[in-house]
Amino acid sequence: MNILVLSTSYPANRADYRGRFVHDLAESLASRMHRVLVLTPHPGTKALPREASSGVSVHRVGYPLQWRAAQGSLFGRFGVLETLRQQPWRAMEVVPALTALSWQLLRRSSWAELVISNWALPMGLLASLLRPHVSFKHLLIEHGAGARLLDSLVSSESLTRALLAGTDHLHFVSRTIAETFLNATGSSGLITPSQTIHPMPAPPRHGASVVRLYRPPLRLLFVGRFVPIKGAEILLEALRHVPDAHLTLAGDGPGLATARQFSQAHGLTSRVQFLGEVSFGRLPELYAQHDALIIPSRSLTSPAAGHAPPHEEGSPRTLLEGMAAGLVPIVSASGGMPDLIENSRNGLLFPPGDTATLATLISHLQKQPALCRRLSEEARKTAARWSFESLYAMWRNCGIVV
Repeated sequence: MNILVLSTSYPANRADYRGRFVHDLAESLASRMHRVLVLTPHPGTKALPREASSGVSVHRVGYPLQWRAAQGSLFGRFGVLETLRQQPWRAMEVVPALTALSWQLLRRSSWAELVISNWALPMGLLASLLRPHVSFKHLLIEHGAGARLLDSLVSSESLTRALLAGTDHLHFVSRTIAETFLNATGSSGLITPSQTIHPMPAPPRHGASVVRLYRPPLRLLFVGRFVPIKGAEILLEALRHVPDAHLTLAGDGPGLATARQFSQAHGLTSRVQFLGEVSFGRLPELYAQHDALIIPSRSLTSPAAGHAPPHEEGSPRTLLEGMAAGLVPIVSASGGMPDLIENSRNGLLFPPGDTATLATLISHLQKQPALCRRLSEEARKTAARWSFESLYAMWRNCGIVV
């Protein structure tokens, strides 16, 4: 099949972790003898406009105002929404960026037999608007941000109608994201049985588990952006009450400076290491050097959202990657993470934002090496069930791929 993959996030180079699932999905499809073309915005870095490797062709689309912006593309760094929060004046770039993407999509749509769009907005909507006029199947994969954005827009139901009219199949990476998309936007009655796909997380790249002794001090790892929903400050606050544990934080973001200041102000610098942004290739090394993976994601409620459900984490790929590497997962019970973690069987859950319970769990693990080993083994078994092979088999059974 000729498969066109649309995504606002895609690795700019081998070291870039952004959009890594989309990259791995494209390579997985190409390995099954499909012809794959990825269409993505140019991130505003030194990334090549066009490249081809492992049977996947990539076209990064620029737009006129992008080259005048000192901070690079809207789609670089932390994504469109975070960029606009930090630099609202850059909203003037949205129209030229979407126009450029639409034109390139139109040029290639007659070639495609299947279009896979990642995130409902903008890629899913662009493909859906074109779908009635061109003969291709359209699969929408929603990772969370698109559903949350639809939920926050006044015209969400009309947008959702347009989105669903041109979508043949839906794929959500967690149950919570599916509920946000279907219920918060009032679109549940618009979904046809053929469009519904059971939620399934983004498969990890499986890595070999290493032997760990789990002796104090426990080596804790946080991997993620320093933005409010990721909750890094919750982890730092909990660490104040666990005097022996050591913590490594890998990632960048607007809140990194504040997190560093908190660490210094509370005397944590001897036990906390900030790595900043790390390359994708370094993650397996970090997983092997630590005992537990902490994901303290918060549930955020917007005051303007009325009675809308809170914005929560989707199903972080980092969670399955850490589990595949044998790390003990300690995660908040938010978003799609409880879909993967059964408390005290293959990891530990704590209420979102509950620093006291998180501190207690870390302290408890430091005294229970046998429990750590059992949770690690069960986490690894859970991660092994999710793979691109199982994802592809589900799509084939649904008639998405042939």
